[in-house]
Amino acid sequence: ALEHFSRDGYDGATTKAIAESTGVTEAALFRHFSTKHELFLAVIESCGPRELFSELGSDVLSLPAPDGFRRLLSSHLAVTWQHRRWLAVMRHEARRDDAAAEALRMQHQSMGRPLLHLLEAWAERGEIDVSMVKPMRDVIVTSVRGFLDRMATCAPARWPRLQARFTESLTTVLFPPQPAKQLKPDDSQTAEGATQ
Repeated sequence: ALEHFSRDGYDGATTKAIAESTGVTEAALFRHFSTKHELFLAVIESCGPRELFSELGSDVLSLPAPDGFRRLLSSHLAVTWQHRRWLAVMRHEARRDDAAAEALRMQHQSMGRPLLHLLEAWAERGEIDVSMVKPMRDVIVTSVRGFLDRMATCAPARWPRLQARFTESLTTVLFPPQPAKQLKPDDSQTAEGATQ
């Protein structure tokens, strides 16, 4: 069903084609799902954003915050690009279907918690200021949403370069490189320098 909804959209996907591709009759499909709408909501539940992005971030906590964030964002954008058609179909249906909108809202809400927990863990390690956790989360969410909105019609050949540039830019904004510390000469170097 996911393939059909992704490729054909909600209106273009037929229960007959979905049933045939899964090797069951349309009647058998309707024994499990009373309507196409019910099937669509089940696909959102099992293959929606929460599931698509569930594996992201499991290894980033072991990295320094900038590197972990860079990896997390790159992975998130790669999954988004890979599933862009399905994500677009879900967003489109959410605009006209209250049940789909609520299902997506609940999934997006639950997705924000891991990002917040990751930022809090970095704050506990002293890598970011604790007072910046929620503002950073808001900047990340808003920036990624804006970037993805602008990239909705991006040519596939341009995506890797634009994704890499965005990832590096946002990482630099959130985790600016620290200037090298100036070494103060100790007294012996100062005295030595004065006698030469």
